[in-house]
Amino acid sequence: MKILNILRHFFSNRGFSFSAILCLALIVLITQCVLEYGPSWKESNRISKQISLFKDYWEKEGAQKFQSVGLAPTEELYQEELNEYLKKYNEKTPTLVPDKRVQEMKQEFQKWWETGGSRSFAVKNIVPDQRLYKKEEAKLLKSYTDTKNVYRIRLNTQAPEPSQVFLHWLLFPNIWMFLIQFASLLFVAKLTEERFGKWINLGLLFLATILGAVLLLILSGTSFFANNTSFYTGFMIGVALLLGSICQNKNGFISEKKVIVFASLLLFLNLLITWLTCSQIYVAAIILSLVFFVGGSFLGKYMPLPKKSKKEIEKEKRLQKAKEPKQNFQEVRKKKTRAMLDEGFSCAMRGDFALAGKFLTDAMHALLLESDVDSETLNDIAKKITNPSLYIEVTNTQWQEWGTSAYQKKHYEAALLLLEKSLISEKDEKMARKALFTIGEIRVSQNLNPEEGIKRLQKVLELNDSDIFALQAKKLLQKFSNHSPK
Repeated sequence: MKILNILRHFFSNRGFSFSAILCLALIVLITQCVLEYGPSWKESNRISKQISLFKDYWEKEGAQKFQSVGLAPTEELYQEELNEYLKKYNEKTPTLVPDKRVQEMKQEFQKWWETGGSRSFAVKNIVPDQRLYKKEEAKLLKSYTDTKNVYRIRLNTQAPEPSQVFLHWLLFPNIWMFLIQFASLLFVAKLTEERFGKWINLGLLFLATILGAVLLLILSGTSFFANNTSFYTGFMIGVALLLGSICQNKNGFISEKKVIVFASLLLFLNLLITWLTCSQIYVAAIILSLVFFVGGSFLGKYMPLPKKSKKEIEKEKRLQKAKEPKQNFQEVRKKKTRAMLDEGFSCAMRGDFALAGKFLTDAMHALLLESDVDSETLNDIAKKITNPSLYIEVTNTQWQEWGTSAYQKKHYEAALLLLEKSLISEKDEKMARKALFTIGEIRVSQNLNPEEGIKRLQKVLELNDSDIFALQAKKLLQKFSNHSPK
């Protein structure tokens, strides 16, 4: 599953066209192996089997026959006999490799023509000239090539079939052409997809490939290529168009220098490998590739930008968001709280105590929820908010809740300020005793004016000496009895 996730992530980051071209490369490679290399492999296996049969024969009978007439069965003699055996076998058995079989048939036809075939036409008052020879030879070869799929796919520049114009890209002249052309396609895949869109991008590749084939047939009809009998296969011309298209963008903006350099280098390698490894007809393909490269550059410049789908727009937003630095939400919340405090105190200074109360109340709630607020900051805010000159509407219950929260978080000075504020106008005896007890407990336990704390605890007992607060107050007073006021 981990490997699948890695592969999914790899391909998703490179776009649809990259994956499509890899699939296309796989299809072409399979077709090449089945139609081009498959017969050669079968031929090789067949020869290997014959060699094995001859070896068995030699070990059982052949060597003994030579020994019986006084000849030593040396390795040299073995090789001579094996070669002679294979020669006779090949003469009797047609080759499985289509191109070799075509050559064999040409030789067989020539032999037949010279040994009486031409005379069979002469007796019919038909002149057996070179033109007739070529016509009859082509008829014979066609009876064979029509049965082989490889000849239905290759573009025959001298006698093309419509299907060949559309299918010739399924095969390649050699493995080097396959590698360089698909390496070029993988390089341009994402860039051209971003420029044209995934479907137009692939459409341009096939359109240029097919149009290039048509123009190649036109060139092959000229005197320069008139005698050429080779086949044409591959994406060469379509690749040139896409390489050119990434050299300029919409409105004439030149692409990055490194993109242009690399695209030009890939084109040069395509043409160089073609020149070194392919037949004459590919010279015409080189010419057309240069033309399509320039045409692709103008296409990249003037072709309208594709409209992005809703899905693509959402994906871009997600990617952009992922690239943005992640915010520290705690820090953002802290800044917001400090801003509300500042705004609250500003409103109070302007005399807008109602708005000040709203800002300061919300800010105090948020401040006391912070897990890492420091005592110094909280003490400073508590002093400001409990200042008698600050006329904000906050209930006694609220003051006490804030004080209790500060006490629980061990911000004792702030807790005392807030709890003392709650006592100023508290009329509920129960609430008042709760605040008095908490104040007394803080002062006594934290040694913050413990004498004043003892007074508060005593006040708790005066109001009621029989509840839980009274019990706890007595324990504290007993513990710190040495601090009783004189």
